Amino acid sequence: NFFGTLSTVSDIPALSLSQDEGIHLLDLLDEGEVMLDVRLLRNPFPSRNVIATKEGTGTRVVIIGAHFDTTPNSQGANDNASGTAVLLTLARELQDAELPFTLRFIAFGSEEVGLLGSQNYVRSLLLGEVGSILAMINFDSVGSGGELVVGGDQGLMDAIFRAATQLEIPLFPGREPTGTASDHFVFRATGVPVVFFLGRDLSRINSPADTIEFVESELLGQAAYLGLSLIQSLAEE
Repeated sequence: NFFGTLSTVSDIPALSLSQDEGIHLLDLLDEGEVMLDVRLLRNPFPSRNVIATKEGTGTRVVIIGAHFDTTPNSQGANDNASGTAVLLTLARELQDAELPFTLRFIAFGSEEVGLLGSQNYVRSLLLGEVGSILAMINFDSVGSGGELVVGGDQGLMDAIFRAATQLEIPLFPGREPTGTASDHFVFRATGVPVVFFLGRDLSRINSPADTIEFVESELLGQAAYLGLSLIQSLAEE
């Protein structure tokens, strides 16, 4: 279930194998030396970011994001139909809100193959446009695990934990699993304050077991409530 992806171009050739392939190689090595014939095929595929903008009265921008792609062997119910559902819910709930900043809802493509959608979006911005981003809020795999985990910029996290206490929503501080990243990573690298939501159980993502029966609708509702509360908190600053 592992799909290795290099986030940048490398001078060193690299190859990833599935567990089954690795076990098969070990069995062959028990019989002696093994020669591998590795061939590289390039297959370009189109990808899109889907962007909706709600203009506000000020010059600042808040980005609400979630990627809509998944891996080839997965239905992607948690990773990341759950985050996309929260994104659409926030867009619906905020469509008539009067805010002192512009909201930009972005469903990112190609997250699973190296954050390509978010990288392309950030590269398309002028330096002044990057500086105008007040915050980036990211929802990724929020649908499983019983409770939500939040990480990112401390100021944004403090506002979310205050809201969680008021709403009596169980919430835990955390970080992405080691060796992984999501679209907020690209924004954080440019100095944009970010906050991201995850569910506590990521055991089924990127696998055939990531089906809708394991998605907990209550978690999606909690993530949406906390996202709305953070938007309100930013508007009152």
